[in-house]
Amino acid sequence: MRKTVVYSPRRLQYWLRAFHDAGIGTDEARASLNCILTSVVGRRSTLEMYSNQAERSPFSALQVKRIDEYCEKRASRLPVQYILGEWDFHNITLKMQPPIFIPRPETENLVDIVLSHLKRTPKSSTILDIGCGTGAICLALANAAQMHCTGVDKNPKAVKLAKENAANLNLAHCVTFHEAKISSHGIDTAYSPLLNAVYDVIVSNPPYISTEEAKDLEPEILRYEDHGALFAGPHGLDMVQNILRYSRTNLRVGGHLFLEVGLSHPPLIRNILRTPEYDQLLRLHAVHSDFTLRDRFVEIERIK
Repeated sequence: MRKTVVYSPRRLQYWLRAFHDAGIGTDEARASLNCILTSVVGRRSTLEMYSNQAERSPFSALQVKRIDEYCEKRASRLPVQYILGEWDFHNITLKMQPPIFIPRPETENLVDIVLSHLKRTPKSSTILDIGCGTGAICLALANAAQMHCTGVDKNPKAVKLAKENAANLNLAHCVTFHEAKISSHGIDTAYSPLLNAVYDVIVSNPPYISTEEAKDLEPEILRYEDHGALFAGPHGLDMVQNILRYSRTNLRVGGHLFLEVGLSHPPLIRNILRTPEYDQLLRLHAVHSDFTLRDRFVEIERIK
């Protein structure tokens, strides 16, 4: 017979206070605890379900231990995605591990924008995801559109994790991941077929946080996530400009580049594209908003 333990509502309140004392906001604290309960119990659970003493549910001793372990980690400001080891993104579940960048909800909007474009283009479109991280964008596109996608990342740990996610999702036949770095001089990779490859679609959620903005970030980000996937120089545009240069030659004429960028970046990118380096090659096709209705994504077309 399974040994069960009634997990006191006071214990749950203890962890909420611990989260608050660690600097975690009220809404985020409750959301984190709900995620932990759901993960441990194995079904959707909320704090409210266990806060009424008359409706308390028994947990196994192992579940009680796991709840406490997870909550202790969360109180140290470890992101809940790393604690649980997985996270949902655009109808797929991805394995998560530090320090690989955690995909944000806004990036699901980027996937939808690319999918909308792909519906209007030939089925044979070639797609490149720059800075693939966990493989989130590539795998979401492959899952939804049944198209092949190539992902690159300069971090070999990210490439390894992306491949694991592809295998876990039975999508390994739809995607390829390679270690590669996009710099101001082009692509640096040991995988030679990438050197001269040309794509119909390039998509990226690149590093775009400026040096000035870095000081205002939460400890979850600064302590645990890969800074190389976050920060991009004094204006947050270093990597964006590298991708623009790369797209002059490796995006097919008529092809589209989709970028997630900082909220201040769309007008800056518009000005960059008006310079002699780009004005005859690339044009800003559209600026798209995220689910908060703020301009977050730019769509750029190669015209020559």
